[in-house]
Amino acid sequence: MSSSVAVRKFALAQAALEHGAYFLEIGADQRAAAYFQFAAEHLDDLAFHLRETLPPSFPIHVMEGLVKVDGNAKG
Repeated sequence: MSSSVAVRKFALAQAALEHGAYFLEIGADQRAAAYFQFAAEHLDDLAFHLRETLPPSFPIHVMEGLVKVDGNAKG
């Protein structure tokens, strides 16, 4: 994934989060959920592609505290 594609995915996700927050504030929960889902999909795709580009020597154990093995964030 080129850096311009990564930046575009991040920008789309960020905009979707902002729109989702707006719709949540005005009580349009269904529309907010759709924007949050869109953002989540783009961030997940971005994270997947970035992990794929990590060099073999990258200390992946650093990320183990942040993400479960199945990819769901710890909470």
